[in-house]
Amino acid sequence: MTNLEYQEKLLDLITDGHTVLSETERFANQLRLRARGRYRRQGAPGWDGVAVGTFNAWAMDCWEDSWPNEWPASDFTRWRLIREILRHNPPPEPLLPDLPLVVAVDESFAGCLRYGIDPGEGDPANRLVEWRRGVWKEYRDALRALLLFHPASLPERLGSFLSLNPDAVPSKTVIAGFEFAGYWEKKLFSRLADTHGALALPLPQVKAKPRAVVYADREQEVFGLLGDLIRGAGEGRLHELAVVLLDRGTYAPILSQHLKDLLGAQLEGENAAYNLLAGDVLTSQSLWRAALLPLDFCLGGESGTQLFSLLRSPYYGYFGARGRALAQWDRVWREQGIEKGLTALLGSLGGREDVLPRRGAELTEGLGALTDRGTRAASEWSAGLRSFWKQMEFPVIANERDRIAWQRLTGLLDGFDAELGDSSMRAAEFAAWLTAAGEKAPVQPSGFEDAGIQVIGELELRGLAFKRLFVPGFLSGVIPQPARSLPFLSVRERRLVLGGTAESQFEFAAHLFGQVQAAARETVVSRPLLGEGGEPCLPSPFWPASEETMAPVIPWRHDLPVMQRARWVRDGIEGIAAAMERKEPAGKTHAGGESAPDLYRAERLRFPSEVSVSELELLLACAGRFFLRVILGLEALPVPTRGLDAAVRGRKIHALLAGFGRRLRGIPGGHEREPEALCRLLDEMVRKDIEEQARVAHWRVELARLLGGAEGAPGLLKEWLALECSRFGEGWRWTAFEPSFDNLKLRDCPVGIKGRLDRLDLHSELGCICWDYKTGAAPGMKEVLEDFKAPQLPVYLLAVRKGLVPAIGDRRVTLAAGYIALQSVRKLNHCLVIGADERMESFLSQWESVLAEKIDAARRGQLAPLWVLQPCEERCDYECLCGELLFAGPEAASGCAAPGNPVERGRG
Repeated sequence: MTNLEYQEKLLDLITDGHTVLSETERFANQLRLRARGRYRRQGAPGWDGVAVGTFNAWAMDCWEDSWPNEWPASDFTRWRLIREILRHNPPPEPLLPDLPLVVAVDESFAGCLRYGIDPGEGDPANRLVEWRRGVWKEYRDALRALLLFHPASLPERLGSFLSLNPDAVPSKTVIAGFEFAGYWEKKLFSRLADTHGALALPLPQVKAKPRAVVYADREQEVFGLLGDLIRGAGEGRLHELAVVLLDRGTYAPILSQHLKDLLGAQLEGENAAYNLLAGDVLTSQSLWRAALLPLDFCLGGESGTQLFSLLRSPYYGYFGARGRALAQWDRVWREQGIEKGLTALLGSLGGREDVLPRRGAELTEGLGALTDRGTRAASEWSAGLRSFWKQMEFPVIANERDRIAWQRLTGLLDGFDAELGDSSMRAAEFAAWLTAAGEKAPVQPSGFEDAGIQVIGELELRGLAFKRLFVPGFLSGVIPQPARSLPFLSVRERRLVLGGTAESQFEFAAHLFGQVQAAARETVVSRPLLGEGGEPCLPSPFWPASEETMAPVIPWRHDLPVMQRARWVRDGIEGIAAAMERKEPAGKTHAGGESAPDLYRAERLRFPSEVSVSELELLLACAGRFFLRVILGLEALPVPTRGLDAAVRGRKIHALLAGFGRRLRGIPGGHEREPEALCRLLDEMVRKDIEEQARVAHWRVELARLLGGAEGAPGLLKEWLALECSRFGEGWRWTAFEPSFDNLKLRDCPVGIKGRLDRLDLHSELGCICWDYKTGAAPGMKEVLEDFKAPQLPVYLLAVRKGLVPAIGDRRVTLAAGYIALQSVRKLNHCLVIGADERMESFLSQWESVLAEKIDAARRGQLAPLWVLQPCEERCDYECLCGELLFAGPEAASGCAAPGNPVERGRG
C-alpha cells in the first residue's frame, strides 16, 4: 500500500463518520484537501468540515473541556522554577547553573515523561543522573503547589481522565501512524482501542527500487535536483513535486538561494512556485536580530561594529532619513582605530553627531538604560528595551513575515513580564531568557502550504503523497542519525527513548526509508561523492544497490537550460564570450610580432595637474592602481583590525614628533638642554596629547610602548630622543618639521609634484639631511638606488635642490637623505640611504627622467595594471577591479600565474 492508497482508505473512514487523529498538521491538511476534492467530485459542498486533526490539538481541547484544576506550565514558569532550584542545588562540576542548562534539564524531564520514565527514581547511576532525580523531586513539588504540571505528562493525565469520562471520546476514532509514539501515548491509544473501538492504522511501508544518483559534490547534486524540479514543473502540478531535506541545515540555504535565482522570490498562497519547509523560529528572523541590537551593543563591550549595525538597520525609522550621513561614522571609527566605548565612539565624530536630534542624546540615553550595571527587576529590562524601540521608531515592518515576528516578539515579552517581571537579573540573563524563548517560538507566514513545489523535512513526509519525490543528501550519518546525546539519562533510560541508541535510530531510519518509497510513484535519492573539504561521503546503509553516476557540469560551459535561467550564470556566460572574442586581456605581443589592442588604454583621460609623492609611488608600483585610486578616486574602506590600525598609529607618531620638534625649536637653546630635561618635556607633551584617546585600552598600551612601561621597559620615543641628543652633540640641528612644497616641475613634464617632508636637519659643515619617518617597514636601498620604486627621498631632495623648501631656500648646501626607523625599540635606527657625494646630481637627474617618463605614459592613457606585464608580488585592495582575478586566476595574486595568460577558472 502506498501513501496515496492509505489516504484514500482514511477518506473512506471519514465518509463513514470516523475522526482521524494525525501526527502532523501538514498530513492533516493534505487529507482535508483530498477530502474536499472528493466532496466536489461527488457534488457535495467542498467547504464541508473534515473530521481530521492532530493528536496534540485534540488532546489539549479534551483537557480544556474537562474543566481541570491543573494546567500545563508555560516555558517561562518551568524555567524559572528550575533556575530557583539550581541556586541551592547546583549541578556537578564543570556544569554551570545557567539558562542553557536549565533548558536542557527541562527537555530531559520532557523526554522522561513522554517515554514512561520516572524522572525522580531509577537504578543507581552516575552523579549527573542522580542530581537530575533530586532536582525533579523539588521541581514536581513546586509545580503541584502552583496547580501546574509539565506539558509532556498531558497524555498520562488525559488517559486517566478519559477512563473516567468515556463520553469525551468521539465514537469513531482512527489513529493514523504513531508507530514511534511515547509510552503514555501508546497507553492512551490502547485504551481508546479497547474501550471505544478506535482503529490504529500504521503508515505503509513499501520496498521498491528508487532511482539512486551519485554526483561529484553537493553543488553538482543541487544542480541536478533543480533540473529535475524545473522539468517536472512543466509536466504536472507543482504541489505534486516534493523535496525531502534530511540534512536541512546544509541543504536548505543552498536550495533556497538557487530557487530564488531560478524562479524568483518566494510568493505566498496559491501563487507560490515553491514552498520552503516550515520550522523557522523567531530567533532566525531579521526583525529579531534587529530588535536585540541595542542589547548586543551593551553586552558586547559597546562595540563600534554593533553600534554601526544598529544605526544602519532598516528596522529603526529614527535613523532611516539620516542613513548617508550615519554611514560616514564607520569610516571615522576605522580611520581613528576606535573599536568600542559609546563615549569614545561618539566623541570621535568631530561634529558629525549633529545629524541626530540633540546630538544623539536620545540614542545615548536609550542605550544607557540597557547598560549592565548590576541586577534589576526583569520588568525594568523589558521596559528599557521597549522604550528604546519606541524612541528609535522600531520596527519598520517590511512584509508579512516581519509582522508575524513582531507579534510573536511582543507576545513573548508580555509573557515574560507576566511570569518573570519581579525576578532580579542582569542584562545578560535578560537577553538569555528572551533568546531561549525565541528559539521555541515558531514563525510561519500565512498561505497555502500545499501550493507550489513542496520542500519538507523527513518527519513531515510521513503519510504524505506526491507524484515525484526527491531526497538529496542520502548519506551515512544522516539516515540513520547518530544516537542522541542524552547526558541526563542513564544507560537503561536511554534504551527507552527514541533515538537514545544506535539500534533505535536505525529502526526509525528503516521506517522512514519505507515511507520515502511509499510517498510517491517516482522517487529519486541522491548523494554527493565528496564533501566540502574534498573528503569522501559514505552512502547510507539504505542506499540502493543499483546507482547512476552523473558527470560534473559547469553552468557556463554546458547546455544547462535550467541553471542558465539564473542571472549570475547568464552574466558569466556573457563575460566569458566577451573574453573569448578579445582572446587576450591586454596588449600582449603575438607570435607574429603584431601587438593586440591595449584594452587598458584610457581615452580622453582627465589627468590631474599635480600629483602627490604618495600618488607618484602608486604610479611607479602599478599604473592600474594609480588609475583606480587617483583618477577615479576609489578608496578602499579601512579594514577593522584588532588593536590600533598601523596607519592611525603612524599618523599619531608623525604628529607627536613634529609637535615636539616645533616646541623644542621655540625654546631658546633647546638643542643644548640636558637630555633628562628634554625627556621630561617629551613625556609631558605626549601624555597630554593622548590623554583623551587613552580612555581606550589599545591607546593605553600604545602610550606605554611610546614612553615606557611601569616596570622599566624602554619607551620608543624616549629611546629615539636619546639617539637625537647624541646627534645634537655632533652639531646637527633640527631645522624644519613637515615643510610642504608644491609645483615641483620635472624636465619636459607639465604635471607638478607636491609633498611634505618629515624633517630637515642642518649641520654647519656637513650640510642638510632630509629624514623620512617610517613607523612600518622602510624601503630597501635597492628600491631607491636601482629599481626606482620608492620616490620619496629623491623627490624631497629635488624639491630642496630647486629651492621649493623655505627653510633652505636657494642656498646651495650638501644634500643627503634617509629613513628613521620607528617600528620598535629593537629596530630603532637612522638609516642614511642617499649619501652626500659627487654622484648626487647624476642620481637625481636619473630619477627625474624616470618620473617624467612614467607620468607622460600615464597622461597618454597607458594604464595597464602590473599583472599584465609581470606577476604581482603583493595583495592589493583593487585586485577585484583590475582584472587580475578574472583573467589570471587566484594564483596570480601570489605571483604564481604566468603574466598575461588567461587561466581557466573553476565554478564560482
